[in-house]
Amino acid sequence: MLEKPTYLNEIEEAEVQKFLENPTMLEAVKKVLLANIYFQGKLEKGKPADEGNNIFMAQLTQPMVENAPADIYALQVKSLVNGIRILETGFQKLETLKKVEPVKPKAPKGR
Repeated sequence: MLEKPTYLNEIEEAEVQKFLENPTMLEAVKKVLLANIYFQGKLEKGKPADEGNNIFMAQLTQPMVENAPADIYALQVKSLVNGIRILETGFQKLETLKKVEPVKPKAPKGR
């Protein structure tokens, strides 16, 4: 479980909470930030970002440079994976700032 960020002041935290209350805005921002990593511009309007699309095939099917060692391509794929993880972890960390409404106890029913 990720810890709530401690580097935001109260005003910044309140603004992030407002942002998180709008799932459409969250998904739109996620699409913009992740588009080049996930889809290379292949996102579709009205559909959520889905990391299940295979970004590695795009990377691996690029023309190989003659005599380039295979580990160069492995490093490129590893870099893509690390970039995705860093951004996704940031979005998960945002979720730790969601405002949690206290649960009100139900009044006992009278007979």
